[in-house]
Amino acid sequence: MRAEELAAGIRARMETTPGRPWLIEGAGGLLVPLSSTEDQADLVRRTGLAALLVARSGLGTLNHTRLTLEALAARAIPVRGLLLVGAGHPANEATLAAWAPGLDLGRIPPLDPLTPAALDAWSGPAWLDGVLA
Repeated sequence: MRAEELAAGIRARMETTPGRPWLIEGAGGLLVPLSSTEDQADLVRRTGLAALLVARSGLGTLNHTRLTLEALAARAIPVRGLLLVGAGHPANEATLAAWAPGLDLGRIPPLDPLTPAALDAWSGPAWLDGVLA
């Protein structure tokens, strides 16, 4: 299935629940292929939605996150915020905040076990309410 067909399906489904927030998770990362000619970024762009970047908090996140932010910017895909998943790494958070000034940054702590109740108990950063509204 092509990115435009998937995007049309997403938009149609979203129209069935007006006023409700939608969070659509891409599989594997922004540049993961959907086909030999399209990737997840094509799908995001065609939906017209902004991205909420979720990245691990530890080793490798500086490179991964900066590359993904560059890829989003190159495709004119707006970014609503950045959530780091895992244990706190203040140096990584400070570095990313300096490299992306103005980008809302938050963290999802380790949730073990990861259950609906654990997610419900996590309140998240205040700015996330505006993203999901």
